[in-house]
Amino acid sequence: MNTATWLKASPKLAALFLAASLALSACSGDDVALKSHFDTGHQADAGDSDGSGGDSDGSGGDSDGSGGDSDGSGGDSDGSGGDLDGSGGDSDGSGGDLDGSGGDSDGSGGDSDGSGGDSDGSGGDSDGSGGDSDGSGGDSDGSGGDSDGSGGDECYESGSEIGQDCALQEGVCAGTQTTTCDGVDYAACTEVEYGSDYNSDPEEGRVCDGLDNNCDGIVDNACCGVGANDAEPTAETLGNASNRVAYQNIGPHSPTVIDAAAGAPAGATSLVVWLEEDESTLAAQHIDRDGKPVGDKYTREADTAAPITAVTTPQGYEIIWGDNAGPLGTIRRHVYVQPVSPTLSPVGASVQLFRSGLSSDKLNQITAAYQDGAVLVGIVDKVGGLVTKPKVAGIHYRVNDRPNSINILNLDVGEPRTNATVRAFALDNGLLLTWNLVPNSSGATTTRFAGNLYDSAGVATGSFTTSNADQLTGDFDIVQTGANEVLAVFPEKRFSNRVLVASTINLATNTIGTKVVLTDAINDSVAPALAGRDTDSDGYVDQTTIAWVSKSNTETNLVASSFDAQNPALIADMSTVASNQSNLDNAEVAITDTNAVTVWQTRTGTQQVKTAAVTLDGNALCLD
Repeated sequence: MNTATWLKASPKLAALFLAASLALSACSGDDVALKSHFDTGHQADAGDSDGSGGDSDGSGGDSDGSGGDSDGSGGDSDGSGGDLDGSGGDSDGSGGDLDGSGGDSDGSGGDSDGSGGDSDGSGGDSDGSGGDSDGSGGDSDGSGGDSDGSGGDECYESGSEIGQDCALQEGVCAGTQTTTCDGVDYAACTEVEYGSDYNSDPEEGRVCDGLDNNCDGIVDNACCGVGANDAEPTAETLGNASNRVAYQNIGPHSPTVIDAAAGAPAGATSLVVWLEEDESTLAAQHIDRDGKPVGDKYTREADTAAPITAVTTPQGYEIIWGDNAGPLGTIRRHVYVQPVSPTLSPVGASVQLFRSGLSSDKLNQITAAYQDGAVLVGIVDKVGGLVTKPKVAGIHYRVNDRPNSINILNLDVGEPRTNATVRAFALDNGLLLTWNLVPNSSGATTTRFAGNLYDSAGVATGSFTTSNADQLTGDFDIVQTGANEVLAVFPEKRFSNRVLVASTINLATNTIGTKVVLTDAINDSVAPALAGRDTDSDGYVDQTTIAWVSKSNTETNLVASSFDAQNPALIADMSTVASNQSNLDNAEVAITDTNAVTVWQTRTGTQQVKTAAVTLDGNALCLD
């Protein structure tokens, strides 16, 4: 029986046969389609019936048919597209799409939208892995195509950071390296790599510590006046000065140096004031941290000026001086103040603060300090005719009402043949006026070191008095070292010479601490000048730069050093700032942000006001 006959004979069997045939036919069609995809989808057409990969030239989206790589490998050396079986990352070989189209509805396999042939930009895979289940970009080690894992970056080796030498390798920078990478190159070294001793200042921050701090191969570039480099600084000359300072015992702290006011010319750190050579001209000059002039010099004519000083205020400066006025035989000593701006322009007229009572009086010293709108001026007036006595007085006034706020303070009178020195200081709790009386011949016996503390209204709030029997000169200086405590430094006799000694003074209890010797007795030490620093930020001085005059049998030198103001002890080292300064008896020191500046007046030939920079430790600086 043939098939047709059998079907006619059994209609039910015929229906079953027909259903089976249809099912077999459907399976055979799918199998053929699947086989067609394996044979052609990954080789050329990526799901397109013409094998073009979605592009008419069969290039797979690239004109050379490389699939984006010059060797046509799809980014992997074996041309597998990143998968060992060459399936394009999908087990069914569909190119990542169920319809086998290569990821594009039009079968383009990749194109102008940059999506990799898929609207979601996943590269044909739902997880965006680029065709690899581990997201490795086609490389089994995840290195991005570079065996060291650096992605082409030179800052790594075997997946770890490696160091590169810093650019500077001298001095404190020797052996330094950086491991900081910016993604392509190593970052330049900074203070972090070079360490705490590094300083980029060409002059090494003006510190003499025996190290090459700026790593240029030279130790302590600017330091001199001590050790192997015994050169002296080249002093800066600000101008000629009056010999009245030397011959009539005016000083010893002349000229005066104070901090520059806010608004001073750029670069100015201090202001120096002095009496010029003709004795009738007052001078003021800003200087920088090297002691060099900054801006224009201020001058003012006076009748016959004597001592001069100045203070810094929020408005600028108060320049204060003594003047001899009146016809011969009726000359009176006056004290005047001239307010000037931070740039040394006069502000209003000068104001008379004081007038001496007798024509024979000789005003020979002046000092001043400012705090909270008040100025305290100290003067020494020689009184008594042929045999004079020093009279110590004070003047207190307010800068906002100079003519109407003047208060004269009569403080002390020494016996005949006695010298006096007076100094004013601003403390954290008021203005301190101190003075020293010492004999200048065998006929005098008075030795007294005293002081009064005043508030901003000019009311005395404290005082001290002590005897310094061994002191041969009245010059001294003071820094504040604590609440109601100051440290005074002054010369005192030891054998045939004078040494500098330090002693604390408690203004609340009127007590004097133990004297500590600062200099040895090999040379005669006089005219100390102090500039204190608060390095621990407690509001009081703990480190002090000091300059003084050191005299031997053959020469007189201006020297400098430093000491711990909280624990003073014998100064071991000093630096020569200026040598062979015959008859020198004065010095001043001002602190800047990086160093200190010494100021003095020469005493031989044409007298001059000079400056030189020193480190905060007192080492001389030889600067270009």
